[in-house]
Formats: sequence, structure tokens, C-alpha cells
Amino acid sequence: MRDSTLEKIYAGHIPLHRSNFMMENDFLRDIAPTPRRVHLAQKFEVFKFGGRIAYCRTASEVEKATVELLNKIEARNSTSQVPLGFDVEWKPSFKKGATQAKTAVIQICLDTTYCYVMHIFHSGIPSILKSLLEDSSSMKVGVGVQADATKLVKDYDVNVQSLIDLSWHY
Repeated sequence: MRDSTLEKIYAGHIPLHRSNFMMENDFLRDIAPTPRRVHLAQKFEVFKFGGRIAYCRTASEVEKATVELLNKIEARNSTSQVPLGFDVEWKPSFKKGATQAKTAVIQICLDTTYCYVMHIFHSGIPSILKSLLEDSSSMKVGVGVQADATKLVKDYDVNVQSLIDLSWHY
């Protein structure tokens, strides 16, 4: 398959079918489904992060950072949902059939000034952070956020609300 055909597939001009990849090397058969194009009702500003990273190692540091984040959200006096960059991380397992490790880190970013990296593996999720994540007045925005939210339900019984998955918006 020529590059121009692949470009057309990625651009959405040619439907993504398994047969399209039979001509290419075997590894192409395992390509994940292509996200569909969706019209965004709300545009998100693209920015290069040049701010500070606040790394929280203990439950008290996570609580303090969450209070700081909530104060910044409230200071915006927004009548609409406030977008929060959102991601979670955990130690990967490379053994077939192995159980996934618990979520270790939550990353939340309100704007270009601060990104909060909250280590929760040992201390758990403080109630104030749980409240923020379960509050629908802020949108949790990221790539694969539905899977991240599902992981937090399984690991910590936190039901993250108002998710916007950017993997569908390209």
C-alpha cells in the first residue's frame, strides 16, 4: 500500500477495513480502530505548557493542591463548565494475564501556569479530590479519559463526571 493511500485512510477519505491492510506488512493488521471525526461544540485552546509542575507525594500535599486548584477554579467566576486537563498513570505489567496495578498518579491541569501531579498510590484519594473529580461543574479533558475514569472506579471507587475524550477530536 502506498503512503498516499495510508494518508487517505488516516484523513478519513477511505473507510478503515481490515482488507485495506492485507497488502501491507502483518503488523498493520493490529492497528487500533481509527477515531471518528466529531464536530466540537466547544473549541479548546491549544497551548504549550510553560508553567510549573507541582508534584504532591503525600495525602496532605494532595489535599493542599486540591484546595489550591478549587480556589483557582472559583476565582474564574465561570458560569460554564471549567475544563481541566486530566490523566492518570499506573505501573504497566508486561506479563500476559497479569492484573493491572492500581492507579498511582493523577495529573490535573487548569491552565498554563500549573500542572498538579498527585501521587495517590500509597495514600489513596482524599475526599476533597474525590469531590472535585465527581463534580460535573468541571470537564475532565484528555485522551482516553473514559478508560482512566473506569480505572479510578475500579481502584478507588471514584466516579469521575463530565468527561471529554480528545482522542475522538482530531
